[in-house]
Amino acid sequence: MIEGTSTSNYVDAGGIVGMGGFSALLNNYAKGSIVATAGVNSATIGGIIGMNGGTSVNNFADVDLYAVRSTGDIGGRNTGIGIIDGAYYSAEAKQQSGNQVAETNKAVGTNVTMFSTGVIKNTEEKTRAEMKTTEFLNALNENASEHTEAFKEAVDGYPLNVLAPIGTDQAAQQPVNVQTPTVKSDNRKTYTKVQASVEGEEQQEEAVSEEETLQQEETVTVEETTEEISTQEKETEEVTIPGEEAPKADSVTGNTSVLPIAIVVLLALAGIAVYLYVAKKRKA
Repeated sequence: MIEGTSTSNYVDAGGIVGMGGFSALLNNYAKGSIVATAGVNSATIGGIIGMNGGTSVNNFADVDLYAVRSTGDIGGRNTGIGIIDGAYYSAEAKQQSGNQVAETNKAVGTNVTMFSTGVIKNTEEKTRAEMKTTEFLNALNENASEHTEAFKEAVDGYPLNVLAPIGTDQAAQQPVNVQTPTVKSDNRKTYTKVQASVEGEEQQEEAVSEEETLQQEETVTVEETTEEISTQEKETEEVTIPGEEAPKADSVTGNTSVLPIAIVVLLALAGIAVYLYVAKKRKA
């Protein structure tokens, strides 16, 4: 059973698709019940599709439809661009809108005619017994495309698609194994993993970039240190080592300690001259 509930909006529900737009539903079968709880004229429910804005071909349904509040869309709504061709529905399924149970079931609840008119053709009501006959099975396969899957008798005698092309020996011999499909969606997890991977790569790239920058800074520091050591070594070489003879002075440039010695000598000579002059004066 499918249940759709809305306290402030619309409910679109179907045995296969709730709302289809620019899509194709080919050779499908639905069985069960749908219950919609929404405001008045706010529920659109159908055995195959609730709101059809695409193409629906060669489908059949045995589905009870119940809208808790009255609606005109029991059986679904076909929009102005919708096409329904070959729709079979159960005469024994229950269609109820609010408190009113339909005396005659509908293939489609509403066909929109505003601006453009939706296409509905080749619809037919079938009893459950008729849906289990070989004639109905053959009719479905005659209407089906040669590129789609074949119908074959399955659970409870209803036709069901099997994975084999129509008209092949494989289709005739294919055993039917009806299983409840398992829907698995890992899109969100995959996206998260991809994002985590990308972020990890970016962080790794940033770490590598930072490491390269540090290596470059270390290289510059080493080069600067090497230059400082080289300078210090040159300065050390220029210092006179004790026990070794100091380089001779250059009288022109005065680059050594000769100049202070010359001054001392000159002062000594001047002192001697003054002494001699004073002694001479005393004798006189």
